[in-house]
Formats: sequence, structure tokens, C-alpha cells
Amino acid sequence: MSERQPTRRGTPSDYAGDDPDLCNARTRSGQPCRALKLAHGRCKWHGGLSTGPRTQEGRAKALRNLALRWKP
Repeated sequence: MSERQPTRRGTPSDYAGDDPDLCNARTRSGQPCRALKLAHGRCKWHGGLSTGPRTQEGRAKALRNLALRWKP
């Protein structure tokens, strides 16, 4: 009988990404994410909780901050 060998972070190398309680999005390394999913089906890193600014005032503020960030 062959046991699965965990990787450095504890994810089995042959994990298929089929656990219904986990995010399962592909990470930068190509492995499925093993974090618990939120109500919308992805974890806080892969699904995001923010929907961005909703009001005109918020959008204007975001654009001002973006311009400050990339100002030479």
C-alpha cells in the first residue's frame, strides 16, 4: 500500500483538488489551494472580499490614490 507523502505545507502531492470544503483554486505553484472556502466558493486570497468602490465619491478617491501611487 502506497501512502501519500505530504509536501512542505502539508498538501499531498497527488491531491486532485476535489474537496468540497476547500477553495481548490490553482495557486502560483500550480497546486490546488487548501484554504477553507467562504460562502462564495473561494478563500479570502483567491476570491477576495472587496467589491471595490461603489459610490462616485469612492471611485474618485480610488483614482486619486492610484495617481499618487504611480506619480514619478
